[in-house]
Amino acid sequence: MDNAISLTSSGALSEGAIFLNLPTKFEGQHIGTYMLNEIVLLAKQWQGAKVDSIKLISGQAHGDNKERRNRFYEQFGLEF
Repeated sequence: MDNAISLTSSGALSEGAIFLNLPTKFEGQHIGTYMLNEIVLLAKQWQGAKVDSIKLISGQAHGDNKERRNRFYEQFGLEF
């Protein structure tokens, strides 16, 4: 665990997750993009650190949302 970074929480039940449940009026305002960008910038400060994997659950993305979700994570350099 030394020199390791996890972009999500860790736990036996969730295996790591990021949730942002905003009121509808805030959807589409790029708040999630801003917040994940800040997390990634902070993580990049630890040079040489191992970044733990993020597991995306297929059941959380349906139809067009799957493509949108994947593009969201890919813009941060996360690979599938």
